Amino acid sequence: MGLLLAGCAHEQFVTDARHPEVAVDDRGVVTYRGEPIDPDELPDLLKDSGLTSRDTIHIHIPSGLTDYRKPYYVMGVLVKNGFTRPVFVEDRKAYSEVYKAGRANKALPPPTPAHPAKRVIRYK
Repeated sequence: MGLLLAGCAHEQFVTDARHPEVAVDDRGVVTYRGEPIDPDELPDLLKDSGLTSRDTIHIHIPSGLTDYRKPYYVMGVLVKNGFTRPVFVEDRKAYSEVYKAGRANKALPPPTPAHPAKRVIRYK
């Protein structure tokens, strides 16, 4: 208890692409750790969290975003304040395909050319 009152408590913020702490939603609202903030306050919050200019700052944006004005503004604010490695991240996307049961283990035939190759005629 005495150590906590003496100021020995420490909080370290580690940025992770899977769980970004900075996000811009499709309405243009900027959030830091889930709380809405003014984008101009973001550099001070990141510095208070222990991040330096060498750390990569992941800015989460929604997939299919069409208006990039607010995310680019946030990135510009960070660059102007010395954070040279901000990047946009989206939700991860993955897909799989299921082949027909009869073709699953068979090799595919080589593709046939659309036009057969013409024979080169050499004149002497």
